[in-house]
Amino acid sequence: MVGQSCTVHPGVLRLLDLKPGEPVADVACGQGALARLLQARGAEVTGVDAAPELIRAARERGPEAIRYHVADARELSFLPEGTFAAAACVLAIQNIQPIAPVFEGVARLLRPGGRFVLAMMHPDVVWPNGMEGGTVVGHAAVRAYWTRQWGLIDPRVEPRGFAVEADGRVAVAVHQVVRDLTGTVLKQVMVQLVYAFAGGLITSMEIRA
Repeated sequence: MVGQSCTVHPGVLRLLDLKPGEPVADVACGQGALARLLQARGAEVTGVDAAPELIRAARERGPEAIRYHVADARELSFLPEGTFAAAACVLAIQNIQPIAPVFEGVARLLRPGGRFVLAMMHPDVVWPNGMEGGTVVGHAAVRAYWTRQWGLIDPRVEPRGFAVEADGRVAVAVHQVVRDLTGTVLKQVMVQLVYAFAGGLITSMEIRA
């Protein structure tokens, strides 16, 4: 997803503190952005998401070494107990109800001393609709937008720098490359992604050209 790699993923990777070869579960992995970062750092990655279209997109993006499963994050009993060094659920737990089975399932998967890293959005998060213009508001609307976006294009960003603004927002300069699903580049541009936070949760993101 556009933006996660700039603000959320670096912190998640730091907290997971994975060593090469350690197994990790990416719960509600979406189209596999975090899973690919984890695999590139030498982890053995298993990704789980309930949306077949997102798992299909994740598999298309590769690499084949990542094991993806179409499955509900509340039902992880098909994965082996006590074998994962760590697990993560990034900007997805707010879309899952009830959430208790997620925590119970992750606890079953982890080895003694295993780490679980959770990242969340504010319930009324405001997110830009980079394809059609305007914004979407709230967890369900953001999830629906991301699902639609990943079914049509493959947007990726590379952070080039960041600054904390006077009002506390974080502005991240990124090089954005948007491809269609065949890999053809549709657009390359430098933009700023500006994030606001409250209580440790992302409340909004703005795209500045």
